[in-house]
Amino acid sequence: MAKALNGLNNLEYINFGDCLLRSKGARAIAKSLAHCKNVQEVILSFNEISLDSGIEIAKILANKSTLKLIDLNGNKFGEDGKIDLMKILEPVQTALSTLR
Repeated sequence: MAKALNGLNNLEYINFGDCLLRSKGARAIAKSLAHCKNVQEVILSFNEISLDSGIEIAKILANKSTLKLIDLNGNKFGEDGKIDLMKILEPVQTALSTLR
């Protein structure tokens, strides 16, 4: 799926919530979104994403000024990890869905 996203430069919405992407799959999706200049919503909730991968994903998404929604709920970040992610995503804080 990540390979297919590479050619979609005008992609605006992506919802892979509860798809069991796990860390490797979620990282691949996020890397594919790096070139999407119009992305507005990214939903990667409930995918068993580890904190290390969550941080990598957050760093990619933090540069997206067009984002209106980022949903990373239900992943394996822990309380301290959520704080770390919130700091990384501060540039797009208004887009960040609650991290649970």
